[in-house]
This record gives sequence, structure tokens and C-alpha cells, in this order.
Amino acid sequence: MLGPCPVSGAGLCDPGQARPPAVPVHHDTHVQRTRDPAKSPAPRCQAQRPDRRTHSHGLRLGPGAAGRPHTEAMTYDEVLADRIRDVVEGEPGLTEKRMFGGLAFLVNGNMAVAASGQGGMMLRIDPADAEELTRHQHVERMEMRGRAMDGWLRIDDPALEDDAGLRDWVETGLTYARTLPPK
Repeated sequence: MLGPCPVSGAGLCDPGQARPPAVPVHHDTHVQRTRDPAKSPAPRCQAQRPDRRTHSHGLRLGPGAAGRPHTEAMTYDEVLADRIRDVVEGEPGLTEKRMFGGLAFLVNGNMAVAASGQGGMMLRIDPADAEELTRHQHVERMEMRGRAMDGWLRIDDPALEDDAGLRDWVETGLTYARTLPPK
């Protein structure tokens, strides 16, 4: 018998087939269109579809319950975020924002650095410097949808162990973000 989904609370599903996700699923707040029941069937719950592909940053591809995308809760290294916060303290125009499954630090609305939800750090750089900076150990270009991004680096934890190394990387991100027009 179909009823409200016991996992997501949205859409219709067979409660016997719905499985709770491994991590909490949060629905975003996009505006929902009103469905005309005479023209289309009720939306089916996506919680019972084990074949849903998930992007590396946690955004589920394809529609979620009631046609809305899902985002999965991800954690980031809070100790690393605190260390980054110590470095960026006092930076004019600084804001913090949860994005990409982590905690980003923005200068005038432009991301400079983030404690990544996948571990390590995401860093915004001048694309012209990518070749030189990726020569460092434990540093590589960010990949999004299988494509290397010259303006973004992924710094793995071993490169961030000492405070001087962390400070140098964070300053690199701040320096470039300061050159960008405010958003």
C-alpha cells in the first residue's frame, strides 16, 4: 500500500520498501510547483531507488522526492576549520558559508579557502599558478565532473600538518580572492 514516505516524509512509497539512508537526507528549499492530480500521478519517493548516483560533493543527481534535488549531510574537519579561522581572523570582508559539503571562507563573497567535506582543504588560486602549485606534494587540481579545474586546488591533510604550511596555503587563497570583484 502506498503512503507518505517514512524516510523523507515526502512523495509516496511502499513503506515496506523504503530504506533509511546511510546519512541524513536534507531536502533543499526550492519552490515547489503545484501538481494537478488529474493530469499527473503522485510523485514517488526516491528513497527506495538504490541506483541514484551521487556526486563527490554530496549533491544527488536527478530529482529527489517531489521532484526536488537531495543534498546529503557531510562533515568536514572542524579542527582544520578552526585552524583556518585563526589564520583568516581579521580579514576585511570575510564570511563563512557551508558549501560543497564543507565550510568555506569567503572574501567579499568570493571563496578563498574551505575545509572540505572530503577531508583536506579546497583552495582558490590564480589559474596561471596552477602548474607551479601542483608541483608540491599532496596538492592537486580539483576535479569536478571528471575535469581538472585550474583555478582550484585540493590540499591533502599531510600538507596541512604544520601551522606554517597551513598559513602559506590559506594566504595564497586569500591573496587571490582579494583580487576578484566583490559579489
